[in-house]
Amino acid sequence: MKDGYRRLLTLQPEINTVSVVDRNTLVINNALKIAPKVVITYSGKYWCRGNRGGEGGSYYRYDRDPAGITWWQAGDGNGSPGGINIPSNRTFEMRDNVTLKMRGTFMHAYNFITIWNKENVTIRGGNIIGDFDLDPALNEHKRADGTFDEGQWGYGISLQGSKNVLIENVDISKMWADGINLSPDYLHNYIVNSNITIRNTKSHHNRRQGMSIDGGSKLTFYGCEFSNIKGQDPQSGVDLERDTNNSLVQLKDVLFIGCKFLNNMIGARTAYSPKDEISVKFDHCLFDGNVSWDYDSYTASGIVFTNCKFAYQQSRFFSIELVGTKNHKFENCEFNNAIRTRPRDVGTVTYRCKNLYFENSKCLNVRYNSSNLYKFFDLSNSINAKIKHCKFESTSLQDDRILISADGAENIEVINNTMRELGEIFVIKNVNGFKFNNNTEINTLRVTGIFKGNVKHFEMCRNQFSGNSYFSKNALAPVLYLDGTGTAFGKITDNVVYKDAIFTPISKPNSNGTGLYREYSSTSDNIVIANNKTFGFTNENAFQFNVASTNLSVSYFK
Repeated sequence: MKDGYRRLLTLQPEINTVSVVDRNTLVINNALKIAPKVVITYSGKYWCRGNRGGEGGSYYRYDRDPAGITWWQAGDGNGSPGGINIPSNRTFEMRDNVTLKMRGTFMHAYNFITIWNKENVTIRGGNIIGDFDLDPALNEHKRADGTFDEGQWGYGISLQGSKNVLIENVDISKMWADGINLSPDYLHNYIVNSNITIRNTKSHHNRRQGMSIDGGSKLTFYGCEFSNIKGQDPQSGVDLERDTNNSLVQLKDVLFIGCKFLNNMIGARTAYSPKDEISVKFDHCLFDGNVSWDYDSYTASGIVFTNCKFAYQQSRFFSIELVGTKNHKFENCEFNNAIRTRPRDVGTVTYRCKNLYFENSKCLNVRYNSSNLYKFFDLSNSINAKIKHCKFESTSLQDDRILISADGAENIEVINNTMRELGEIFVIKNVNGFKFNNNTEINTLRVTGIFKGNVKHFEMCRNQFSGNSYFSKNALAPVLYLDGTGTAFGKITDNVVYKDAIFTPISKPNSNGTGLYREYSSTSDNIVIANNKTFGFTNENAFQFNVASTNLSVSYFK
């Protein structure tokens, strides 16, 4: 003991017998009861329990009675379900090369370290290892006969209803479920965790998640790494998901700064009630090597990504999937795989993605594969999606690849972007409200955009186009190409269109192509074309209308 704050623990390392494991666990818990600061100083692996009472589990268990499933609490009934229990106003510190190793259990639920209904707690340093391993020979989560309870609730550090907690410089791995679990206090009015800070901590090689967050406020994570999660769905680096219908369980002011999400099935995931408005921000985070998604979201609202990088993964379809979500913003981010939106049915209600913003972001090597049907942004069925001040380029020439696809969407805006050497910029149909304004497009391999039908209230204004049909011979080369009925109420004004002399000459009307606008087996209504400037065209081959189109207002180009 030093100055009344530090107590040297008498622990026995490297031995995994019942008596030693029970003694080590008891020594740590007794020290925490009496000393404000407890430090394990000597290097070694110290085996401890993640549970109370024999080889069984702890935490909550399900028990069935005539009325159905009932919760009951293992342990001492006072919020201490087993393992190492940290009281309020305590610091628990492990020096370098100190490892707490959990003795194996077959139960579906445990907490190795528990912080429930506590405040002013610090955990610092050390390694915490659970009883799970993908290698069956190393997996201790089993009975003597080799069987085990399936379950998915074995946690390295469990926080419930606590506040003012700091966890830093800790390495957590091989838990039956989550390295870290933040949940409300289910037994005491669903109090959520608040003012929780976790920094420079790694949670990896767990079975279900690196970390699960079920509600909370003012949760901050600095420089953490969540990686190599595999074994039990959803297998996320971090899963922010409400696990109860209690409206008290909200998620506010959650911040990830400089964190890494590596080699998981899913990098990060949000799944919340569509009625909730949560607030979560990822800043300067890296998503790399995740198998299915870097990020996916189910009816969650209020998520912001700034200065994040989503690295390329060749084997997957999309990097980001948004399902019935709203109010998502990606700013100053780097994308390398495709992005998809989908509606979500909840009971009889269908929720569409709404209010999606992609701003000041980039992909400097747009790549596709056949599994995403060659679409980089698939904004189908979304409402109010905006792509602004972004930069997209491709280093491989593939003329049938699409940057933006949308079917059944409303109010899509593509504004002030630079797009270079892509296949086609957009292909849309059944869209009400489409703006393609103030963009710079260079060397598109085919047409800039195709309207497949039923596109209403559109604008293509103040853009600069050059080099359509880049590297193609005798190709169709208009900026806008209509290939479906029902296009109406649009204007194409104040654009500048260049035809570089090195490219194939563009044909006259009724032939293979036109310079700016071509209708192919389709008609349009109420279209205004005016004040455009062309270079390398004559007035007669700048555009082509179907004779059945109506209410057209066309001015010769300047």
